[in-house]
Amino acid sequence: MLAYMTYCPCCRSKNAQFARPKVPDGLPVQVSVCGICVRHLVDGPKTTERRELEHFEQWQEDIESSEQRHADELANRDSQAEELRTKIASLERELSTRPVQVVTEHLDQEIVNRAQRDRDGALRVRDAACRFVAEFRCLNHDTGKGICRCGVPVDRCETTILLNGDRVYLGWEARQWHAIRAYGRYASKLPAHHPAVTNSRWSPSEPPHE
Repeated sequence: MLAYMTYCPCCRSKNAQFARPKVPDGLPVQVSVCGICVRHLVDGPKTTERRELEHFEQWQEDIESSEQRHADELANRDSQAEELRTKIASLERELSTRPVQVVTEHLDQEIVNRAQRDRDGALRVRDAACRFVAEFRCLNHDTGKGICRCGVPVDRCETTILLNGDRVYLGWEARQWHAIRAYGRYASKLPAHHPAVTNSRWSPSEPPHE
């Protein structure tokens, strides 16, 4: 049986699955790492290679899952925005046919307020999704010598390539970087160990051209 927890200190995945260990007499035992990481806890070259491969596969799965959730949230936001635009257009047509329109002032404001609340909610969802993806930037970025923090050349790091190919994430990351430069660390939503926070010389990648 698997137990779903929020974080594994070995692979750092927030979607890790923790196996429930079998112990004599049902005695309690604390699970320290997820089921995948249990297989590569022993030191050694082969174990290290296996650990790196399994960690990469887990991170890639986490990124794909996060991107899918983000895409679904954006699609839902766009659908809600379109419904609001349609409703506003319908109300505007109705108002234009009324001989007296002053009585509709408060109704109009209520619609605007609702649209603003929906927009703010969508932005919060986007920020949460991008902040999750930013955790992978903390582990995969140029150290300043063309080598990724994970130990491979930057242009061969598949996680970095994935991150630098996402226009939505890169735009969000650049805005957080500018917020830090303009107003200080606490003005951004980046994790504390993101290179934009820890390295004053780091700068975000340019969003890819469409």
